[in-house]
Amino acid sequence: MLTPKEWLTDDHIDAAMHMLRRRRTDYPLTFPQKGVILSTFVTTMISSAWTSHKGPRKNFVWEDYILDYCRGVHKSQVFERWRGNEFIYFVLNLPEARHWVTLEVDIELWKINVYDYDSSVCHWTALELILKTWGELLPSLILATGEFPHNNQIMALTNRDITVLPKMHSTRATHDLVPKSTTRYIAIKKYYSIKICFTLD
Repeated sequence: MLTPKEWLTDDHIDAAMHMLRRRRTDYPLTFPQKGVILSTFVTTMISSAWTSHKGPRKNFVWEDYILDYCRGVHKSQVFERWRGNEFIYFVLNLPEARHWVTLEVDIELWKINVYDYDSSVCHWTALELILKTWGELLPSLILATGEFPHNNQIMALTNRDITVLPKMHSTRATHDLVPKSTTRYIAIKKYYSIKICFTLD
């Protein structure tokens, strides 16, 4: 991570995310924030399952091997149960831009907040297309987990018809909140009352 001119890989990101998950698990009184942190492995698996489906969305079914990561089955990897949490955090790679951004999924407000240290790298028009997929799949996944039966969007459904489940809208935080830097790094939102930055070069 400290080698000049080298890029961070998924393994580097996942190691950092694992440490954050373990810190919250080991010290829940010190870090009581109600949010889950996903690895790039899990988000890639989720995205691949959704985008590879060729039939009507109403026929899409989330498999248990994915839902297990939402239900707290994988305790050894410190993936906690989603129930009782208010946010989902993960780092998303933008391959064409060679850029990482952090996403905060606000389950109650049904929106995706994007934290990007350099908004000039990927224009919002291009980023919005990528986020459109997540804005569609996350509501479906959250419904399928059964972990949020009292969420306002889910309670409003009739017969659990996912075709009328509202999509999540996305916004990108301004540089007033996420300082812009000439050094390439990922800024992870103030998750445990501090900002954490991982240097890329």
